[in-house]
Amino acid sequence: MNRLVSLKYVDSYDYETIENELMKQFDEQGLFLKLKPKMKVMLKVCLNPSMAPDCAETTHPNIVCAIANILTKFGASCELIDSQTGKKYSIEGLDETYITTGMLEVANMSKCTLNHNMKVIEIETPYARMRKNLILLEEIKNVDAIINVGKIKMDDCFGYIGATANLFGLVPGKVKDLYINQCNNLGEFNEFLLDIYDIIKDKIAINVLDGIVALEANKTQRMLSCLASSSDIFALDQAILEILNINKEKTIISNAKNRGYDCLSKIKVFGDEYEKFKVEDFALVDFDNNKKIVDDKKRKKFFNLNQKRVEINALKCKGCSICSKICPVGAILMKYDKNEELYAEIDYSKCVYCMKCQTACPYLVTKMNIPIGYKKIMRDISKFDTQQEN
Repeated sequence: MNRLVSLKYVDSYDYETIENELMKQFDEQGLFLKLKPKMKVMLKVCLNPSMAPDCAETTHPNIVCAIANILTKFGASCELIDSQTGKKYSIEGLDETYITTGMLEVANMSKCTLNHNMKVIEIETPYARMRKNLILLEEIKNVDAIINVGKIKMDDCFGYIGATANLFGLVPGKVKDLYINQCNNLGEFNEFLLDIYDIIKDKIAINVLDGIVALEANKTQRMLSCLASSSDIFALDQAILEILNINKEKTIISNAKNRGYDCLSKIKVFGDEYEKFKVEDFALVDFDNNKKIVDDKKRKKFFNLNQKRVEINALKCKGCSICSKICPVGAILMKYDKNEELYAEIDYSKCVYCMKCQTACPYLVTKMNIPIGYKKIMRDISKFDTQQEN
C-alpha cells in the first residue's frame, strides 16, 4: 500500500491560503474519516519560549489557528500543548510562552484552548528500547486524538528536526534532560523518540510540518515554501529528507526501519513534487546516528547527580548470576575480583532501568540509589499534582 504525503508550495503565511490548503490536505489524507465530532483533539505544536511567532523555531500561529478552526467547524474541540524546560516549566512560564509565540492570540481567534494541565503520568513500556517506563504529560490520556504540528528545522545537536522529533515535547520539564543524558549518541535518542511514538501512535490522526520558513544550520532562516502533511509520520519525514538532500540512513528513519516500520515502500505525493522545493545550498548540520549529543564527562557527572538507578554491592555479591540472566538487555556483566570470586556489575550504558535486578536478587545485595538531583526533578514535576487538585 502506498504511503501518502501531501506537499504544497506556499510562499507566505497568509491565513486564508493556509486554511484552504490544509483543508485540501486533510481531505487527501482522509483525516475526517478518522475523527468524529465532539472528539477532544490535541494539537502538539513546536514552541520556543524565547522566540517570536514569525521566527523559524516555532510552529507559525496561522497554521495552528487554521487547524483549530477547521476542526472546530467539524465539531471537534482542540487543545494546544507543548512542554518547556527549566524556569519555563511552570504555569507562569507556560503562559509567557503562549504569549511570546503567538499562541494566546491563536486561542483568542479560535475556540482552541491552551493546555495548563502539568500533571505527568508514568507509563510502563515493556517493549521500549531505552527505558521500561516513560514519564510523559498526563494530558495524552485525556485526548481522543493527536495532530502533530511540527516545524522543519536543523538543530546543531540533534540534526534534522521534523515530525517524529516533535513528539519529544510530550516529555515534561527537566525529564527531557534525564532522557537526553541517558543517550550515548543520536541513534539512542532516536530510539527514545520511537519509544514515545509507540505509546501514542494509535492516537495520532495526522502529522503536519511547517516549512514555509524553515530553519537552516547556524539558526539562519530559509524560505522553503513547503507546507506538508501525512498520516504516516515516517513517510512525511522521509519526504522532507528527500527535499533537503539528507541521507535517510543517518536519521531516525534508519531506526524505524530496524524496528519493522514501513520505510521502504514507495511514497505517493499529492500536490507539488519534491523538485518544487529543492534547494541545493540549504545549510545542513553534519550528523549521523553515531554522533555524540552530550560530552561524555558531562554525561557521567549528570548521571551521578541525577539518575535513579540500581547499584550492586560487589563486596557482598555471591556471584549467582541470577540478575545477569534476568536482565532483558544484557546490561549486567559477571566479572572476577582479585580473589577470583564472581560478582555482578551493571553496564549503565545499556541499562533500561526496569529494576528487575533489584527484585530478583536472592541475597539482597542491591540498593536503589536516588540522587538528590533526581528527587528535585521529580519534585519539580510532581508539585503540579497537588496544585491542580486544590
